[in-house]
Amino acid sequence: AVTVIDIDATSCGATACGNGSALSQSLGDSALIDVSHRSLNLDGTVYEPHLKYWQSSYGDLVGVSWAGANESAYRGQWIFTPVAGYEVSLIGFDAGCYVNRASCQTLNYTLTDLDGASLGGGSVPTNYPGHATVLANSAYSSTGLVFTWGPDAYDVGIDKIAFDVRAISTQAPVPEPATWALLLGGFALVGSAMRRRRTTVAF
Repeated sequence: AVTVIDIDATSCGATACGNGSALSQSLGDSALIDVSHRSLNLDGTVYEPHLKYWQSSYGDLVGVSWAGANESAYRGQWIFTPVAGYEVSLIGFDAGCYVNRASCQTLNYTLTDLDGASLGGGSVPTNYPGHATVLANSAYSSTGLVFTWGPDAYDVGIDKIAFDVRAISTQAPVPEPATWALLLGGFALVGSAMRRRRTTVAF
């Protein structure tokens, strides 16, 4: 099922969000997937074990997740870990640049699985004073998926993170029409060859 994490004033748990409040770690969670988030230093160490909320000024977005303490040295991260038997894909997200900041005119992001294998990413304009809607449409991963943006996760806010969780298919693939044609043709040739081999024995 497709889920959209829409960051708003209710995204901080029992207490209403204020600018700079820590986002709840239950956002996007379900029986099929655990969703978490955090802020990273450039060396990959954890700066804070959560992302933070801001209401406005990130382009025209209302409510975003952001990370770090300045505009040039922090990455934000959303992590999606499905339960056994399921897999996850990142469908897309919105991104906005903080008002009058030059460093966030372009968003740099990566998508990997939890083993570090690349699933996509890129660099896209944030379309200030509006926002960018990025269609990631990543490959599905059963080990989990990591969405990382930065190094300016302080001035680039992320909202409306859409992801899909589905059961891993255990059924054998259905042959394509061309494959069926080859199979039927093969059966016809075998039948014809067997007919020609018949011999008549007279008593």
